[in-house]
Amino acid sequence: MATSVTPESLVASLHEHLSHHTTLLPRLHEQLGLPASQLRLELEELQTTLKQVVDGQLVRRKKEVEDWAVKCENVERECQDLRRALGGNNRASLVSAEEVNHIQVLPQRHEFLVLQRDKLHQVYQVKFDQLSTLINRVNQLTRTLGLDFFSTEALSTSPPAYDQIFDPSSSTMDVSESTKPPLYVDVTPERFQRVEKELAKGKAELGKRLTQLSQSLELIVWFYTELGMPLPTPDVTEGPMTGNDSATYFQILARFVARWEEAEAEGLEGDTIGVEGVDPTCGVMEWAENLQTELAEVKSHREAQIQVIYDQLDVLWKRLGVSDEEIDAFIDENRGSTEEVVAAYQAELDRMLALRKERMSTFIIGARKEIEVLWDDLLFGEEERAEFMPYQDDEFSEELLARHEEEIARLKEERRIKAPILTSINKYFDVCNDEKKLLDSAQDQSRLTGKGPRDPGRLLREEKMRKRVAKEKPRLEKELLETIPSWEESRGRSFIVNGVRIMDILMESVEAQAEKETRKKQSSKTVPARATTPSNPPPPTAHHPPPGSRKHAATPMQSQGPPAKRARTMASGPTPVSTRGSRATPAYGRSASANHQSSVKPQPFGTVNGNRPASAMAHYSTSKGKTPMVMEKCTPLPTPAPPYSTGNKMVGAAGLGLGVPSGGLSRPTSPSKTPSGPPNAGRMAAAKRRESFRPRPSMDDGVFGMGGMKNFGRLVGIPPGGAGMRLVDLDENDDVL
Repeated sequence: MATSVTPESLVASLHEHLSHHTTLLPRLHEQLGLPASQLRLELEELQTTLKQVVDGQLVRRKKEVEDWAVKCENVERECQDLRRALGGNNRASLVSAEEVNHIQVLPQRHEFLVLQRDKLHQVYQVKFDQLSTLINRVNQLTRTLGLDFFSTEALSTSPPAYDQIFDPSSSTMDVSESTKPPLYVDVTPERFQRVEKELAKGKAELGKRLTQLSQSLELIVWFYTELGMPLPTPDVTEGPMTGNDSATYFQILARFVARWEEAEAEGLEGDTIGVEGVDPTCGVMEWAENLQTELAEVKSHREAQIQVIYDQLDVLWKRLGVSDEEIDAFIDENRGSTEEVVAAYQAELDRMLALRKERMSTFIIGARKEIEVLWDDLLFGEEERAEFMPYQDDEFSEELLARHEEEIARLKEERRIKAPILTSINKYFDVCNDEKKLLDSAQDQSRLTGKGPRDPGRLLREEKMRKRVAKEKPRLEKELLETIPSWEESRGRSFIVNGVRIMDILMESVEAQAEKETRKKQSSKTVPARATTPSNPPPPTAHHPPPGSRKHAATPMQSQGPPAKRARTMASGPTPVSTRGSRATPAYGRSASANHQSSVKPQPFGTVNGNRPASAMAHYSTSKGKTPMVMEKCTPLPTPAPPYSTGNKMVGAAGLGLGVPSGGLSRPTSPSKTPSGPPNAGRMAAAKRRESFRPRPSMDDGVFGMGGMKNFGRLVGIPPGGAGMRLVDLDENDDVL
C-alpha cells in the first residue's frame, strides 16, 4: 500500500535520492574521462529541470485557482445585477457577502453562487414578464395618443437574450464594471409604479378625449342645426373636408347622431354616448376641432351679416315709426343663422329702403330730431348748432339725408369722446343747482320763524345738501381742472359747453371761492365774533345775474307716469309726434331724465359771492332748440339678448315720423327659418338649451338712450368695442351716477 506523499516526505525523499545520485555521477564522469566542466554543466541542467518541473506544477495550479476566482466573480456580478434590477428588498436576494466569502473552496463557492443566480433569475423573469405586459398595454395606447404623450422610460424594454448572459466564453473575459453593458431591465417596484402611472395617465387621457370628442360632435350637430345644414347620414362617403380619413370621420359623426337618437329613446345618459368604440386618435380630434372652428366661423359671418343689416333696419324702423310689437314679431320670426334668415333680413332692408325713398321728408325730420338730441347731450351752444347749415335746408333729397347721417355719426363720435367728462360736468351742474337752492333758502326768513307751510324735515335736508355741496363741488372742480387741460392738449381744441369754454367757468368759480375765503379771514381779524344772520348776496350786475336768481332757476317737477327705464328719440314741433317719448332740458344744460324734468331752458350762473363779473358765465345757457320739446311718457329701451340666453325680448327703438302701411313688417314665407333641432339629434339641442341668434341693439342708443347723459350709467359690463353689452333697467331711485 503506497503511502501518501506530503511536502515534507517529498523533500526528504528527493534529498536522499539527489544525495545518492550526486555522489555517483562524479565517479561515472571519472570513469568516462570527461572533463570537470562537463559535470558542472550536467548538474546545472539537472537543477534547472527540477525547478521547471516544480514551477510548472505550481503555475498550473495557480491558473486553476485564478480561473475559478474569475468564474465566481462573474457569477457574483450577475447576482448583483439581478439584485439591482429586482430591488434591494427582494427575498431571493437576501444573501450577504460575508456568507459567500466564508466558502473558501472556489468550486463550492461557484456552485453556491450559481444556485443563487438561478433563484434570482427566476424571480427576475416573472417580474420582467409582468413589466412587459404593462409596457405592451402602454404601447397600444401610443397608437391612439401618440408617442410623444408618454415618457421614453415607460416604453423601454430591451434586455439581452438569456443565452448571452450564460455564454461560457464570457466567464473568462476580463470585463470591468465600468465598461460592462447593462444586462437586465429595471423591474424594481418603483419602475412598476412609474409604468402603472403612465398607463393610468393614458387611460385618463383616453376617457378625456372621448368626452371631449362627444362634446365637440354635439356642438358640431348644433352648428349644423343653427346653420340649417343637412346632417351626414351613416352611408356618407365624403364631406367638405379633404383627406384620406375624411369619409371615416364623417361616418363617426353620422353614427354619433344615430346613437344619440337611440340613447334618447332608451333614456340613457352619459358623457361618452355616441362615441363608444371610437378610437380618439390625434387625427379625429384635430378633424373635429377644425370642423367646429369652420362651422363657428360660418355662423359668426352670418350673424355679422344679420347684425349689420339689423343696425341699418333699426334706424329705418325708428324713423318710419314701426311699433315695438311689429319689430319683436319680425325678430322672433327670423331667429337663427340660416341662409333663409339672412335673406329675410336683406328683403326687409330692401323694403325699408324703398319706403325711405318714398318718405324722404320723414327721415330727414327724424334725423334732425336725433341731431337735436345729440346737441343737447353735447351741451352745444347756438353758434355750434348753427355751424351745421343743412339743418335749415328745406329741399329734401338723398344728398341732404346723407349729410344729416354724416353729422349724426360725427356727433355720436364726439359724444363718445366727451362722455366721461360730460358726466362729471353734469354732476358739477347738479351740485351748483343745489348750491343755488341753498342760497335761495337762506333768503327765506320764514323757515326760521315758523311762518308759511310746515316742513319739519326741511332744515335737515338743507344740512345734508350743504354737506354734499361742500364735499362734492371742490372734488369735481379739482377733477375737471385735471382732466380737461389734458383733453384739450391732446386734441388741440377747447372744451366748449353751451358756447363757453368750461375751463373759464371753473377758474372763475375757483377764484371767486378763494376771494370769499380771503375776505372771510380778513373780516374775522377786524370784527369780533358775533351771531350773524344770513345776508343777501350782492346785487347782480346788469349783464351778469347771480347764481341764486329766481328768474333763471330751474323749477323741479315731479315725474309723471312710471319711471323711465329706457330713453327714446324725441318728437316735437309741427312734425308728427310719436307717443314713445320726447325730452326736455333742465337747468345747467343737464339732459332730462324720467324722475327729474323741467321745461325751463338752462340759464347762466355767476360766482358764489356775486362780486366777480362772470363774463364767460353770462353766456352759459343752452341754446334754444329749433323745435319746442315736451317730455312725454317714455317706453323702455331694447334690452339686448345675447346668443344662447333665454327670457329676453328684443325691443325696437322709438319710431319717428309717419308709420308704415297697415301691413306692417314683412313675414318670411318659409314655414320655419330656424330649425328647432337637428333631424336626428333632438336631445342634443334641448340638452344645451341654447337660444338661436338674434341681433342686439346698437351701442349708440344704449349709451345715451336718445334721452341725455342721465342714461350713461346704465351700461353694465361693456368690453372694449362694446361687444356683448347688456343693458340693465334701473328703478326711479337708482343712482346711475
